[in-house]
Amino acid sequence: MLRRSRLALATLLLTACPTAGMHRLDVGFTLAAEPVAATPGDTVLLTAAVTNTADEPVTLEFGGACRLVFYVVDAEGRAVHPRGERSRCAVVGAPAAPPLRLQPGETWRETGTWIVRDAAGRPLPEGDYTAYVILEEHYLVRGGRRDLKLAHRSNEVPLRVR
Repeated sequence: MLRRSRLALATLLLTACPTAGMHRLDVGFTLAAEPVAATPGDTVLLTAAVTNTADEPVTLEFGGACRLVFYVVDAEGRAVHPRGERSRCAVVGAPAAPPLRLQPGETWRETGTWIVRDAAGRPLPEGDYTAYVILEEHYLVRGGRRDLKLAHRSNEVPLRVR
């Protein structure tokens, strides 16, 4: 009985929420890493891909200086990357990232690098790590509509430091 009440309440809240439609990602968004096993000091290439999966052109308009930010976390979920790079995205007065315009089926890629070190620049211990990328909050412009989309997190890519 309690479970049904919670489900009914959640349904009511979602239908009453004016932003409920903003939570769906309307483009394909993935991350790949190479290599997935590295030693301290190695460089890992992190490649994000945004694909227009719609049948019409789309434009993503960003309000901030970054379109996306790459992250690597340790097994406890502590960020080991980025090390200060995020601050350039949050600089007040920095110009907004240019719009990203994609034709149907078109893919845009951006590659970041992770040098296998901790936040202080020291070599990382052996172990398992996880990479993901965040597509920053943006407006999705398609078919005459301009909808605010919240930030989205990509798939997770397991990494191993040996």
